[in-house]
Amino acid sequence: MKPFAPAFDVSPGLRTALASVFVLLAGCTTTNGSSSGNTSSGTTSGNTSSGNTSSGNTSSGNTSSGNTSSGNTSSGNTSSGNTSSGGTVDAGPVEPPWVAPVLPATSAGCGGNATGTSLAGAMKATPAGRSYRIVVPTNYNANKAYPVVFLFHGWQTNGTDFKSWFEFEKYGAPNGQAIIVYPDAINGLWDLSGASDLTFFDDMSAQIQATYCTNPQRTFALGFSYGGKFINHLACHRAGYVRAASIGDGSGGDRGQDGSCGRLPMLITHRPPDQDELYTWGKENAEYWAGKNGCSMNQADVLDAQYKCKEFQGCTDPGKVLFCTDDEDKSKIPGYETYWDHTVTERFRALTWTWFDTFK
Repeated sequence: MKPFAPAFDVSPGLRTALASVFVLLAGCTTTNGSSSGNTSSGTTSGNTSSGNTSSGNTSSGNTSSGNTSSGNTSSGNTSSGNTSSGGTVDAGPVEPPWVAPVLPATSAGCGGNATGTSLAGAMKATPAGRSYRIVVPTNYNANKAYPVVFLFHGWQTNGTDFKSWFEFEKYGAPNGQAIIVYPDAINGLWDLSGASDLTFFDDMSAQIQATYCTNPQRTFALGFSYGGKFINHLACHRAGYVRAASIGDGSGGDRGQDGSCGRLPMLITHRPPDQDELYTWGKENAEYWAGKNGCSMNQADVLDAQYKCKEFQGCTDPGKVLFCTDDEDKSKIPGYETYWDHTVTERFRALTWTWFDTFK
């Protein structure tokens, strides 16, 4: 292309300057040159720092791969959300990473005037009127921060009836090692996906911590059967406030399908002959929690061999998952000729507390 010749008279110096300008313009008649679509193929191979700002990218995002013509920002994306040839596509909300809450080691009730209860426990109610039975060590010490264990009953029953046969204060945490709580579901059914029973848990925790000397860092929860389904929901949405959880012969429920599930240690025990909640459902639930806790599917034998516990490997702290097979022969348990296979046997209640107690 010839240098531009103006149609009007100008001085020789101005003519020379104009000619130089238009020589440069002649090399820029397209947005893309031969340098992979970068602005001007005539300046430093068409590039500013190899044709790009930071290799053609602004934070690894091209101005439309070096183009201004396809209507994209950041390789057609803005943080993986497309401008898609000028049209915006909403990629949806991004869940923030789960962060464990920071809790004190002693509660407001420490040093107060509360006293212990009998092994029968005492009925209490939250400010909202929800009821629960609490068993406080008879030798309760107002200057000792106790762990608290919540026990969620099964289908169509209540905390008092559940306590009458489960007796975690006898088989699980004997000798006044913990404060034991048996909440009551509304009409015998836990809310497996909504906020009502999460709020109930919050209210009980606040009331107990204000009344008794507890360690909020050591709150545990166990659910049996339908209560185990609720544990999935509670553990997802109150991870951290619940230090570790256990499910006995339970399964499914809402397990944070909205992506909001936190991580925490989970112990799942199940009896193979259970026909109410199938053994395979328990295994599937353990695998779900292994995935949620960032574990691999590789498993290793742990604890005493009699419990047949497998621990998933490589979990992301603080998550860990154990799946234990409760295959005790009911015919060998004195007084259990008509033993129900849908249960958590006494030795596995004891195992659950032993496991909880490792989290100091």
